[in-house]
Amino acid sequence: MKQMHKRIAAAASALLLCTGMTAAGTPVEAALRGDALMDGVVSVEDAQFALNAYAELVAGKYNAIFPDDAERADVNGDGALTAEDAQLILLYYTANTVAQQPTSWHDLMPNAPKAGITDDGDTLTIAFWTNDEVNVMIDQFMTLHPEYQGKVKTVLIDTVGYNMSQQLAAKIDSGTDIDLYIAADDWIRQYKDDPIYSAPLSELGFTEKDFENCYPYTLTVGKDRSGVQKGVAWQVSPGGYVYRSDLAEKYLGVKTPAEMQNLVCNWDTFTETAEKLKTVTAGGTAMVATYADLWQALQFSSVTLTRSADNHVKILDDFKPTANLIKMYHDNGYITDADQWSDQWYKVGQDNSALGYFFSSWCLGNRAMLYNAEGGEEGETYGKYNITEGPCSWYWGGNWIMLSPYCNNKTMAHDFIYDFVVNPETMKAFSENYAKAYGSPAFVNNQKVMSSMNIPNPLLGGQSEFAVLHNNIKSLDYGSIYKDQDPYLKMELETHMLSRYLNQGESYAESLANSKYDIQWQYPEYTFD
Repeated sequence: MKQMHKRIAAAASALLLCTGMTAAGTPVEAALRGDALMDGVVSVEDAQFALNAYAELVAGKYNAIFPDDAERADVNGDGALTAEDAQLILLYYTANTVAQQPTSWHDLMPNAPKAGITDDGDTLTIAFWTNDEVNVMIDQFMTLHPEYQGKVKTVLIDTVGYNMSQQLAAKIDSGTDIDLYIAADDWIRQYKDDPIYSAPLSELGFTEKDFENCYPYTLTVGKDRSGVQKGVAWQVSPGGYVYRSDLAEKYLGVKTPAEMQNLVCNWDTFTETAEKLKTVTAGGTAMVATYADLWQALQFSSVTLTRSADNHVKILDDFKPTANLIKMYHDNGYITDADQWSDQWYKVGQDNSALGYFFSSWCLGNRAMLYNAEGGEEGETYGKYNITEGPCSWYWGGNWIMLSPYCNNKTMAHDFIYDFVVNPETMKAFSENYAKAYGSPAFVNNQKVMSSMNIPNPLLGGQSEFAVLHNNIKSLDYGSIYKDQDPYLKMELETHMLSRYLNQGESYAESLANSKYDIQWQYPEYTFD
């Protein structure tokens, strides 16, 4: 392999001199590692861009390149854009496109580690991008195990979005010592299905029985295409329908969450209630804040699309009634015109424009989304919300602990996962410790713990959300829905398709065709029916 790389390097050096050359390039994953120009391929132009940008930085022109571009071009993950990155991008392009020799980034890194789980290390290293929970976990872990004091360190992936995935892979490929790492729901698939970046948890001695109290959907998400458990979640992100209790009583005559649930128990009933609310308020109050809220829950009612191992995407017929229902809500005024994450999204929760939101567990904590929707502690609607299950089981987001194939601290890695995913006592303690640090308890991945948790939430007028969310998420049958799904592509479809269908006057067929074109233009590695 090294001799082949030497030949490729010689060809690559010649190619880099041909600055006028254009080429199709090599498709990459959604994280677009090495695709500095963001055209969906790794090409000679990306290498030239990286080299030119490096020259600008050396010359002191620090504003000559955007941070996101630099992160995509920093393929060795050392936190700096250098000539080495340009050479590696060119090597990758030359090997895969010119030489037609399938080559991974891992193959090209001079310090890439060799796979093998051992126990000869002296420090458990955890790579992550979310400070809050992991730091609480580490503090608790060292308290529980005095023998591990000073023997846990972290590698922070200090970026956002899909750049996190790119930078994590670069860290692993470059030989950074990583035993465990955290993968997000949106991009876990590219890690769990690749043996270069993930190892079975059975390598640490875990069996299915160890995870029998976990919520089933979290285990489904953590399994690779062959059904091997590669990741486990320490927390759960179940969702429910959060609604203004005062408006519900005034307009719908309901006084309790149980009575409200009768009016939102399935999508047909939910829609009937939306129409009744519209009639009673003369169109002044919508049932749901935004179409994105509605989609967040509705997408779990059917299989939207599938992606095969060779990146062939099929958008299923079940998506049409889902899109049509959202459009009907839009056209009939059952949702507001607010954009999710905007100031207006929060404002409609205070000015009576919307009855409720589809929020998950992490939206209900101190100073999170519901807090903002209520206007804070001094807000007009503070404490005037309740929560109920709503029309379906669903979740939003989450993180999974993954085992690196290069872990050299097998015992400590096992104990860390055991404490936060298996042992109910230490998991409950983590939820309490998180509440001490951040003002609200964590929803941990243990059904026994969460089924008995009852902590009043002032944002919900003293109602505890835990029993509601536990009952809703425990019944989520995600196996048939999740198989061959791709959360990233679903997000892209929602962004392109629903925006066109709702706002640009296109028919369903037109919106779908144009959305396929948009997505394939950005990511040419995907093919569609």
